[in-house]
Amino acid sequence: MDSSVTNRNLMEGNVHPMLRQIQSYGVCSEAESHMIFQVYLDLCEVQNWWNVRIHMCPQLYLLFLSGHPNCTQPREIVLPIDCLKEVSPQDLKQYTTYLKIDKCPTESLTLAVYETDSTIVYMKVQAGLLRPSSPCTEANSTKLSWDRSQFLQLEEKNLYLQEYQQKFTG
Repeated sequence: MDSSVTNRNLMEGNVHPMLRQIQSYGVCSEAESHMIFQVYLDLCEVQNWWNVRIHMCPQLYLLFLSGHPNCTQPREIVLPIDCLKEVSPQDLKQYTTYLKIDKCPTESLTLAVYETDSTIVYMKVQAGLLRPSSPCTEANSTKLSWDRSQFLQLEEKNLYLQEYQQKFTG
């Protein structure tokens, strides 16, 4: 799209209401407003989230989103961040501590890592550590055990099928 057309649309007030709301907080640059708006659109139009809203965190002085991944799941918090921003463990702790919504008890949030080509990668972050499952539990749950007798039976059937095909096809 021609930049003069974009500028004219902005001057004439042809701005999406959510972008206008993002800009009305006055806490982020034009590029950050665009990033938050792109994540908002992706959640609504591509990920099909329900009831997506914008929120301001006064302690961290930043904007974040919340919404329902589907009509049956509880509201989740999404923080859009630029792909070039370095995020430390202390930053993650602050995010999980301060990014809260009334009536939305959650100990996790989703980082929406945004690239300028509109690529968005979502990563779920939670305070604390999650204990990995043991290898024994993993093997039993996926049932990937190798049974030699089953393997031999399958090979025997394949060999019989090949002999049968050769016999009747020449």
